[in-house]
Amino acid sequence: MVVREGDKVPFTGQLYDNGTSLRWANWLFQYKFRLKADVELEKNKCLAETNYLNQVVSVERAKYASVTKDYQGQVAKQQDTIIELNRELQNPPFYKTVWFGLVVGILLTGAAVGAGYALAK
Repeated sequence: MVVREGDKVPFTGQLYDNGTSLRWANWLFQYKFRLKADVELEKNKCLAETNYLNQVVSVERAKYASVTKDYQGQVAKQQDTIIELNRELQNPPFYKTVWFGLVVGILLTGAAVGAGYALAK
């Protein structure tokens, strides 16, 4: 049965017994204070979570800066090594050239043949 405001009620007396009425009245009274306390608690939780996440972000940014700087240093070092090796490849020292090896080979072969000829006599 639905009772609307302004309708006549089909019975007299209280809607609830005294214990239930007192419990509801106590709950409504405590609810006013509990609402403020719960809202304040949730605000504090959100503030703590926000502070934590801000600290995590700052640590991650510092880590990113450190790692990026390290990687940039490694890349620069590798680039320097590549440039030096290309320079050496294009302009090898005289003792690493084909012509030097060819001349030394001819000289050593000539010396070995000459020594063999001198020993054979």
